[in-house]
Amino acid sequence: MSTFTDKEIDDYLMGRLSAERARALEQRAAADHDLQKRINMEQLIKLGAERFGRERFKNRVKILVERRKQKRRWLYVVVALIILVLGAYYYTMQKGASGDTVIQPDVIYAQYFEAPQLISPSRSGDSETDLASQKLVMRQAYAERQWGEIISLRLNNGWKQDAEMALIRMIALLETGEPRQALNISKEVTVKDIRFSDHIEWYAALAELKLGNLESVKDLLNDIISNDDHDHYDEAVSLLDKL
Repeated sequence: MSTFTDKEIDDYLMGRLSAERARALEQRAAADHDLQKRINMEQLIKLGAERFGRERFKNRVKILVERRKQKRRWLYVVVALIILVLGAYYYTMQKGASGDTVIQPDVIYAQYFEAPQLISPSRSGDSETDLASQKLVMRQAYAERQWGEIISLRLNNGWKQDAEMALIRMIALLETGEPRQALNISKEVTVKDIRFSDHIEWYAALAELKLGNLESVKDLLNDIISNDDHDHYDEAVSLLDKL
């Protein structure tokens, strides 16, 4: 810390300080940033005093310094308020109106979607030889999880689609991130097949969930749980509870 008084600094600037003391002041100022700032301030006051009067100018400088400090305080207040507002906004986005966590369809979907083991009924029910052959190819692709091949086979060959093929196609589309197309497939099935209908209804609900259509999901889930024997009854009850 500097041991030089304001009077000594003033005397230095006015040329009244002894040569020995002046040298000591200059040497100290070269290494003491605070002392140099005091000298600069006194020099500014000296110059201002020549025009406005010493005390008047000194008071003016103090006022300006104080205003600058106040502006900094206000800046800190504004920054703090911005942080609080952003924090409140983030918290609100994480909470629903009832205080529950906001429903995140993608997260819930990931918890429930799983490609099931392939249901392979007896081929005796396949009256058309070509259809039986086509199903065999699709089942093999499904077993090997070749989703792209399943989709391309259906599109390129224009196969006649029954409930089993619709289900396989739906799962392949969901696996490749195409929930809207999967949902459309479920609506194209006009002839119900008890071996696959429950699965089609369940994956249609998941497709709606992936699309974020929560009301449609609830309607489909309510239809599922209205049947105690539904293959996906337990999953539907659990999922509906989360919505």
